[in-house]
Amino acid sequence: MGQTIKALETFGFDYYGIEPSSHFIDYGVKYLGVDPSKVICTSIEEASFPENSFDFIYMGAVLEHIADPSAALNKLVKWLKPKGLIFVDVPSSNYLIAHLINLYYKMIGTDYVTNISPFHVPFHLYEFSHISFLYNGKMNGYDVVEYEYFPGTFPKKGIELIATPLKKIMEITQSGMQLDLWIRKRLD
Repeated sequence: MGQTIKALETFGFDYYGIEPSSHFIDYGVKYLGVDPSKVICTSIEEASFPENSFDFIYMGAVLEHIADPSAALNKLVKWLKPKGLIFVDVPSSNYLIAHLINLYYKMIGTDYVTNISPFHVPFHLYEFSHISFLYNGKMNGYDVVEYEYFPGTFPKKGIELIATPLKKIMEITQSGMQLDLWIRKRLD
């Protein structure tokens, strides 16, 4: 929350932040110099802004933690001005490494899966594909303008021989661990 707000402020944007954790707000105020009057301690579900309020909304590592992502997107799109943009960063449901690990688990006869990581608070409730956003956009009044899958990071040492080709395969097959999207409010 704090780093994004500081970047927007540095480039002259007027901004508001929504953060459900008072500890994160306190950290941003104390260590990053975030203006406390610009941050609201609430969740997206509880937040309220007038329709057509914002040109741009940033959602980095948020949507996968929300119980009803479609309702949240519907609300955010209403907050956007016509042609407004939302940047969304979410975990990919098409992550090659997770598929390979799940295949291994199946081959050894377990019912384990590696999906919906991490296994700690705050838990991921969902993973996404760009296709899920295309369908959701039809219901919620937005279009996917651009999307990109990113492979993720690998340990620095010891697996270079496998990491390099895996990253290339994930780039070609759009099967990275992270999905970034730009979505635009439709002018229906």
